[in-house]
Amino acid sequence: MTATPSLSTNPLHRVPAYAVRDDVLSQQDVAELLAYALEHEAAFAPTGVGGFKAGKALNREIRVSLAMRTPLFKAWHQRIETSFAPLLPGILAELGMRSFDIAKYEIELVRHNDGDFYRRHIDMHTGPSSKARRAISMVYYFHAEPKAFEGGALRIYSLARNDIFTDVAPEQNRLVAFPSWVPHEVMPIACPSRRFIDSRFAINCWVRQVPAETNAA
Repeated sequence: MTATPSLSTNPLHRVPAYAVRDDVLSQQDVAELLAYALEHEAAFAPTGVGGFKAGKALNREIRVSLAMRTPLFKAWHQRIETSFAPLLPGILAELGMRSFDIAKYEIELVRHNDGDFYRRHIDMHTGPSSKARRAISMVYYFHAEPKAFEGGALRIYSLARNDIFTDVAPEQNRLVAFPSWVPHEVMPIACPSRRFIDSRFAINCWVRQVPAETNAA
């Protein structure tokens, strides 16, 4: 992990808290997850911005990757939720956040290959909404061994400055968690072989919070 230093006392000029957990899944789970991705290569579709449906909000200047979401990834949805959910209380404490009522876990499997990236963005929709919002973003990394790509770090920015950030490496079997309102970026990947099996794979998991109006009812 690398970071740019900040001497400012302004909290907006510091990288917000994030949490890292290594060795999250068993080696058997990692192997089975990779096998599942390879078996379903044809089910991966281009990712969009602000939506997943094919052809919706595709913008190759902002985001380039392929993804599989529920229901295609349904076979793994419960296994991932069961593995990640017990980590959430400790993650919330590390992030300085209170516990909240969970509406659902939103999960997608993403493949990044040579030249792929995702520019600076946040995961939370802004503006008025009665829908359950994303509160916590979790990214889990896995790949084939030996690793055949470079780059692809998760860059987490300060809220106010693009020149203050931390890079978190996409290490095998690593989970990174942060508030969904934190700006972040997937740095470009270099994968000379361009083979699907050599990709940087990640599971994006967003924990959606029950709306305040629902809690108050």
